[in-house]
Amino acid sequence: MSLASIWIAAFLFAGQLPKEEPGSWLDKTADLNLSLSTVPPVKNEGTNPRCDATLRAAQTPADRVVVGQGWRLSTSTTGKRVNGGTIEVIQALLSYDGMCRPRQFQAFVFLDGRLMGKLSPTLMNSREDGALTRVSISASGNILATFSRYSRTDALCCPSRESHAVYAFVQGNGGLTLKLIRVDTMPKPKPTP
Repeated sequence: MSLASIWIAAFLFAGQLPKEEPGSWLDKTADLNLSLSTVPPVKNEGTNPRCDATLRAAQTPADRVVVGQGWRLSTSTTGKRVNGGTIEVIQALLSYDGMCRPRQFQAFVFLDGRLMGKLSPTLMNSREDGALTRVSISASGNILATFSRYSRTDALCCPSRESHAVYAFVQGNGGLTLKLIRVDTMPKPKPTP
């Protein structure tokens, strides 16, 4: 078999592989690299008068870094002063769906105004597996994040599971880095009537 035939066969076979779910990274977190040295520049879809009312203006230097790269700031942003430092988790998006829910969004983590990383290795979309739904910062400085987890049979309104992730700043050879410490995935609690 020629090298060209092998490449063609590999290309055709690759098209038949099942597509990896967006949130599947939460199931295999070993050696996950979430660090960033710069906020990636993006081109957003322009203004949307109906949905832009959900945005907020830049207030901190970290906000201005994110906006300067083309991102829009979500109102879902968390900040806390811990152990003499300031941790900010800035949620930013590129676009919206038809109901003004964020699409192509990310959560950037800053420590004392310095970009440390992101909470997801990929961009997220509302109502999809792996979409960030809540963020908080503990008194010890750990970042606690909840992600929706959909099975293939779940309705878009109602993910059947959620993943709770814990991130920490860890001292390494190159200084502090943001690390995903643990992920626990469990059935989502049923709403009480």
